[in-house]
Parts: sequence; structure tokens; C-alpha cells
Amino acid sequence: MNKIEYQKKVMKKIFNFALDKKIIVYGTGKNASFLIDSLKDCKIIGMLDAHKVEGTVDNIPIITWDDIGCNDVDILIIAARDDVQREIFHRIKHYAYIKNFKIYNMYGHEFTDVRYPSDYEYKEICGLNKTYEELIEQIQLHKYISFDLYDTLIMRKYLEPSDIFDFVAARVKKKGIFIENYKKKRQTVELEANGEDIYTIYSILSSKLGLSEEEKNIVIQEEIACEKECIIVRQRMLDAYNYAKQHGKIVSIISNMYMPKDIIVDILNSVGIINYDFLYISCDKGYSKCASTSKFTFINDNEINAEECLHIGDNDYEDGIFAKKLGINTFLIKSSINMLRMSKLSKIMNMADGVKNRFLIGNIISELFNDPFILSNNSGYIPISSMDIFIKGFIAPIAISYIDSLVKYIEQTNSTIDGVIFPSSYGYLFKKLYFWYLENMVGDLPKAFYLITSRKISSITSIYNESDMHDVETRLDDKGELENFWINIMGFKSLDIDDIVYEAEKKRENYVRYMKSVGISIYGKYLFCDLISRGTTQIALKRIFKSEFKGYYMCDLPESYELGDDVTAMCNETQKNNISWYTDFLEFFFTAPYPSADSITQDGKITYKRENRTIADLDLLKRNQKIIQETFEKFFCDSNCIINESINVDLIEMLVGMIGYVIPLEDVALFFNSSNIDSVSKLDFNIMRRIYH
Repeated sequence: MNKIEYQKKVMKKIFNFALDKKIIVYGTGKNASFLIDSLKDCKIIGMLDAHKVEGTVDNIPIITWDDIGCNDVDILIIAARDDVQREIFHRIKHYAYIKNFKIYNMYGHEFTDVRYPSDYEYKEICGLNKTYEELIEQIQLHKYISFDLYDTLIMRKYLEPSDIFDFVAARVKKKGIFIENYKKKRQTVELEANGEDIYTIYSILSSKLGLSEEEKNIVIQEEIACEKECIIVRQRMLDAYNYAKQHGKIVSIISNMYMPKDIIVDILNSVGIINYDFLYISCDKGYSKCASTSKFTFINDNEINAEECLHIGDNDYEDGIFAKKLGINTFLIKSSINMLRMSKLSKIMNMADGVKNRFLIGNIISELFNDPFILSNNSGYIPISSMDIFIKGFIAPIAISYIDSLVKYIEQTNSTIDGVIFPSSYGYLFKKLYFWYLENMVGDLPKAFYLITSRKISSITSIYNESDMHDVETRLDDKGELENFWINIMGFKSLDIDDIVYEAEKKRENYVRYMKSVGISIYGKYLFCDLISRGTTQIALKRIFKSEFKGYYMCDLPESYELGDDVTAMCNETQKNNISWYTDFLEFFFTAPYPSADSITQDGKITYKRENRTIADLDLLKRNQKIIQETFEKFFCDSNCIINESINVDLIEMLVGMIGYVIPLEDVALFFNSSNIDSVSKLDFNIMRRIYH
């Protein structure tokens, strides 16, 4: 028996336990072929690769993550060199959760086993501990400074680079161009083009697919548009870039990219990156995007002494190891997705199933991890000093998810309702967001109405008889002092049952008249939508409305369960529910910027509670809501082409629970400790961590 035959025998023995398992192999090189040949008795159903998305290896099809459903696979084996196996594992481990399979290396070690040290090692997270000041010191020491472009100076809001092709496919489909398996075909042709630009790529793709010249140009323009729209500058790196220019350094920007220089220049101009000395794009030189050599041709082209050059980038091999081999000094930072993987928020990657979820996560990390130095020496916790960043990263996604789930609920239930009612005061912002969605995204949704109400108003106006009185007492009177409750609290003139019923009738008539004035008819069918439900207001209003009156809430509580099928929630209290724990905190972001409704007089006048918030509190609330609305609108405008996909509610639940991993600084610290959050709703981060974990 020769050495190779012996190794195959060993490999077969290692994976003898997997004879009845469905296996996929990660990798398409020599190691993968050796593994396939060794495991001929096993059921290998597909191959995965970082670049190849079509074709076969030893008659086994190359597939993509999109081709794999939950429980389709039992085992994934990483067929790669020893030195890159852990890197690959960290890159793909969230799919093991999403698709429900186990990950092994070629030696039979199960990466996903709790006994295996699967977290990042110290040497792997050292890059997180670099500081902006250290980067500036290195810039000062060098004459020539080169910046990698993507994930260093700028970043996409797509979680994965190939997500852009999902958007392109959806956008051109709306224009009547349907390309079957476009995403795969586009990626395959890019590899075949071997370093040519986007126009050459589409010339090849067009000839293969039989696209007309007009169709080809439309698809090209849509991809370029998607590329430009998703770009955001990494502000701290732009600061470093500007520092280098201001101090007389010769600055180059380099990128392995298929977008030609004129498009890249437009992108750079749009985010304020100007005045560079050299711009090197691989496709202009005819180098493959995967070729490391293309990045550093500027060294020879300009006869630069490599030792005088500092290269700044995010790729450990291209920007680090390979650059050092050429004698170039390097400064490596982390991309936002690698920062996410190494942070306390890493588990949200487990929710990255579906392009819309990935796009939302991409938007979140483009804010939270825009600064590559933010995690420095913080053990994975996220320092945030800007309320803008906190809101965009944690609060706006909650509002985005609620309206998205509300729309999907209306569409899926095929409701023939006359309108959606958002009550004061926690429905205030939701009504504005829903109305914008109705006007700009989907025009055939039910109308939105804003109803001034409260538990007291709805209870007072919904008393028809003695039974209703007892129901109101049960829900609102926690002391059992009837005189104080009905006269001093509820505002009735008498304790006599007939008098209360008569007075309630008069108030109801006026309240119904008010509802009619805002377009609400008690004979219509409505969906009642609010932040959280204990059932009190909806139960009371159901007595007034003569037709269907159901509720859809961000979160419900056990008290609302007597409503049965008439109440639905985005997040259900019977499940582990972070939102229900922190509604007091979330209320501050969604409440109306004016006093809450308190009661209603016999002549129909609505009275309001005293406003305890200061002008500064209200100004901050309005500013916060403006950021939420702008983030909401931008997300749905950008994701309009994938509007039919849903956001995973578990992603939002997890995100809320992870607010406890924030280190509040400056404005955020002032906000959390200020008087505008009462003692009940002040955030205790230590408690949040214990609850969530």
C-alpha cells in the first residue's frame, strides 16, 4: 500500500460515521478532490467554493448557500490547508446554524462541537486592538501611503458582496428582463473574464444569454446604480486619508475591482475622497480580481522604494502577507463584517438568512462598525458616543421590522379592512412610517388613521351596562375604592349605575363624532396597531365598533390573550421576548412629542395629562424620530426591489437583547442617565446581559 492509498484509507476511517449522512465539501481544489476520492462510499451532494458557483468537481455539482435549505445537509467538511481552516470556519459558521449542519475539518475535528475551541484566538483578534493614533504614527513615518479601497476607505451596505446581484436581478425583472440564475451566471462570467472590466463581463454574459444590446445596457446600468447606492465611507479612515494628504504624503488608492476608473472616481467623489495622487484599479491593468499582484503594480510603475511605502488594508493575505513579501510596510484594519464576527453582536449573523435580512444587518454594521478602531481593547463590547449611530444601529431596525411585519400581516391575511388605526401616543411615529410606506412603496394598502385615545378614554366611552362597568373596574381599579375610582379618577359625577351608563353614552356619542371627523367609522373594519398590548384599549373599543376590530402589536402581553384570534403580535410574549422587557425604554423613541390623552368630558372635549418633559427633552425626541424616519425611508427605498421578502423577527429580538453590549459614551451616556428616562425604564446594562444570556 503506497502513501496515498494509506491516506485515503485513514480518511475513509475518519468519516466512517458519516456513511448515511448528506455531505457537502467546502473547497474545489486538490484537497477537495482527494476527499471525494477517499469518501466514495459517502453521500457527497455538493461542493461549495469562495469564488466558483457553477460547474462540477469529479462529477459532483458546485452549489451555493442559496441552493441549500434548512436540514438539506448533515455535515460540511472544510477541504483546505491547515492554516486557513479556522478562517474559513469563522466565515461560514453562521450557515451551520441557519441550515442546521455540523462543520468538520479533514481530520474529523468538529468545529461546531462545544469541546472544540471555536472562538477567535488571541492572535486572531489582535487586529482589533489597533488604534487610530497608531495609524497616524505610521503615516508620519512613511513618504508613500497606499489605501486599499473596499472595506478600508469605503464599504458596501451589503453584508456579502454577491448580494448586489440579488438586487440587480430584482431591479431588472421589474423592467421586464428576467435572467434565470442571473446571480450564478454573473459570478461565473466574472471569473471567466479574468480581470476585465464590467463592460467586458457583460459582453460575454450577453452573448451567452442572448440579451439584446438594450437589455445588456439596462442590466449594466442597474448594477452600477446598485454599486453606487450601497457605498458608505468609513469616516475614520477618511480622516486618516485626509491627514496623509494634509501632511504632504504621496497617496495612492488601489483596488482589485471590475468597475473601471471612471465609475470608481464617481464613487470616490460622492463620498468626499478627492485629491489622491494615484488610482490603480485591477481591471484597468487587466489583472484578475483574485490576483494579489495587481494591487501593487504602482510600486514598479512609479519606481517607489517599497520600504518608504505604508499600505493600509483589511485583507490579511493581499494587504498583509503578500505586501510584506514585496518589502512594503503594512497596517491592517478589520472590515465591518469581521468586526461583527469578533464582537459581542456576532450571533446576529445566525439570522443572516435571506437577502433582506442580510441587507438589514449590513446597514446595521455599516453604522456600528464603520470605525475600524471602535472595538480596540473593549473585549468585543461596542462603545457608542453618538445618538445617531445608536438609533441607526439599534432603534431604527425595530421600526423597520414592525412596519415590514405589519404590511406582510395585512397582505398574508388578505384583510379587507377599511383602515389601520394607530392610537396615541405610542402609535404616533408608527403612523408616520406606515403612511410614508403607503405613499411610496405599496399604494394598495389600507389607509392610516391616528386616533387620540387612552385606556381611560376607551373605557369611559365603552360602558353600555353594569357588566361593562365591572370589566372596567377589573382592568383599571387596582385599589378597590369605588368612589375614588369612578368619581375622582374616571371623572363621573355619580356612583349610580344608571347615571354612569347614561354619562358614558353621552361621552361615547361625542367620541364617535370625533372619530368620524378624522375619517373613522364605527361600522368599518379596522386593524388597531400599537407598540404593546395588554388588551385594555382594544377590548374597550371593540364594544364601540360594530364590525371587525382586530389588533396587531409589536409585542403582546399575557393580559391580551382573552382577545384570542383578534390580537396578533410581531413578537409573542410566550416566547423569549426582549422587546417586552424594554418597552418602557423603547417608548421614549416612539411616543408623540406632546402630552398623552387622559380623559374625555361629557361635552366631548379630550383632556390631556400634564407635560413633564422639558423643551430639551422634546427637541431630542423629535431629532431622534427624524433619524428613525430617515433611516426607515432610506432602507425601504434601497430595498424596494426585494420588498416581498420578510425580515426575520428573531433578528430584531436578538438585536434588542444585545443593546446590553453597548458601552454608552458622551451623548449616549447622557441620554441613558438623563431624567427623560424614568427610574423604571433606565437601562441597566448588567441586568440586560444576564437576561439575554
